[in-house]
Amino acid sequence: MSLYYHTGNTEGGIVSKITRKGQITIPENIRESFGLLPGCDVEFIVEKGKVVIRREVKSGKLDKWQGVIDLEAEVDEFVESLRSAKSKGKKRA
Repeated sequence: MSLYYHTGNTEGGIVSKITRKGQITIPENIRESFGLLPGCDVEFIVEKGKVVIRREVKSGKLDKWQGVIDLEAEVDEFVESLRSAKSKGKKRA
């Protein structure tokens, strides 16, 4: 889910002031609706004249390795070769 702030008419919207330090308070009902908890990272994206505030979703532990290994075999075959090498006491590549 994303939060949208627009520079147009604020009628019916929620307004919050930016402090001298550039900080802004996100209203409680919006924080609760979008799961924005203390310590939560948010991402600011500028698109088509809008600022989008999005809760940053942490990637899984293995996501950073996606696409790193170029397998010539199917995944199941590769995993089996790792298991076989481990059972024989060999080091993995």
